[in-house]
Amino acid sequence: SDVRTVDGFDVQMQVNHFSHFLLTSLLMPSLKLAAEARGEARVVQHSSAARYLPLGKLPFGGKHMDACPAGSLGGDSGVCCMANLMGQQNFRYHHSKLANAVFAMALHDKLAANSSKVKSLVVEPGAAATSLLAKGWQVAKDTPINETWASGLLVMFRPMMQSGADGSCPLIMGCFAADAQSGDFYCPSNIMPPMIGLYVNGMPFKSIAAGVAYKKGLEKAVLDSANKEALWSKSEAATGKFQF
Repeated sequence: SDVRTVDGFDVQMQVNHFSHFLLTSLLMPSLKLAAEARGEARVVQHSSAARYLPLGKLPFGGKHMDACPAGSLGGDSGVCCMANLMGQQNFRYHHSKLANAVFAMALHDKLAANSSKVKSLVVEPGAAATSLLAKGWQVAKDTPINETWASGLLVMFRPMMQSGADGSCPLIMGCFAADAQSGDFYCPSNIMPPMIGLYVNGMPFKSIAAGVAYKKGLEKAVLDSANKEALWSKSEAATGKFQF
């Protein structure tokens, strides 16, 4: 819903990004001590293929990251929530999941500039068969769509799905892989048909390695310097100065 938190921000942006930004800031002194004692510490953000999906008319790093009145970010529109990629509620979700990835890369840049042993990484699960499938086909809150429609949508998506356990593999790699570097982005390696081109399943690989896309031109929005600057500025305005 196009509602606000008690702080006045879009609920999806605050839950999915601002809270992570603030928590990372508060933990940074402890992370630095851990890195000095153990050789490294890691901060791993959990993004989504939604970072590639339409953002609507408002640019990234704009009004979606400002305190603003309820209902002023497009309201709610459409049915099937998850399947309706052009719904206003989904534009807000897409902004928040792009924010996860941009934050990870912006933090990587700042840590590297300070020769920190703390690593900043990001991962995405691809298409995983979790409870999100059941919850994602609602017409409105707690109002599921017709079972016939739901069954048809599941049949359409099922061939590209991996298990929830397999969907956790990029996260496990980001947290524990011996060769993980700051600035890495772990994704499933198999891509949906080129007309969409999203990572959906398969063994994890690095779509970005140490802050550099594995193929030129990919992950542009995640690595864009203007996006990083806008996200950092708006996030500090919302949560306070980041504690390095």
